[in-house]
Amino acid sequence: MERAIILNGGFHSYHEGYVVLLEEVDELWDEVKAHEHDPNKIYKEAIQVIAMARELALCAMHDIKEE
Repeated sequence: MERAIILNGGFHSYHEGYVVLLEEVDELWDEVKAHEHDPNKIYKEAIQVIAMARELALCAMHDIKEE
């Protein structure tokens, strides 16, 4: 996740975060659907999904106002 943030910066909006997360989920889905399953590729894509979901959650957490 840190590598992605360094290369691309953080998300500029929730919409951008959602699109990036969706892209990672699509890439994971492509690996899962592949005729020849490669556990290494599935693992790497799943980690990317986790990283982008975490980043989106952190963005939201920073915007939450204490009540």
